[in-house]
Amino acid sequence: MKDIAIIWDQYEFDAFSRNPDGPLGRDLMEVIGEGVVEIAKQKALRRTGRMASQITHQVDADSTGLYADIISPATDPKTGFPYPMAHEGSHPRDRRPHRSLKPALDEIQSVIP
Repeated sequence: MKDIAIIWDQYEFDAFSRNPDGPLGRDLMEVIGEGVVEIAKQKALRRTGRMASQITHQVDADSTGLYADIISPATDPKTGFPYPMAHEGSHPRDRRPHRSLKPALDEIQSVIP
């Protein structure tokens, strides 16, 4: 995880308090998304490295506020099957412990109060 320096800016804090979905909120969600991606890449199964290399994030908003989608659009080159689904699902076909996204989310939650 990257070192993070916090510089207090009361103006920015007040703006964030009034609008958590504004620029500061989006910047914070970007940093959180990047952190989850970094951890997920470290935990991902490495048969070919394709799944880990394609893990990324995208910040968006819905009616409840900002969120970060963490995805790996990797597919089997022969069949087109999105194989990250098989690794992250509730019953992965390969029983070895190699899920990456849920453990990454759990780990980032321990960093963010």
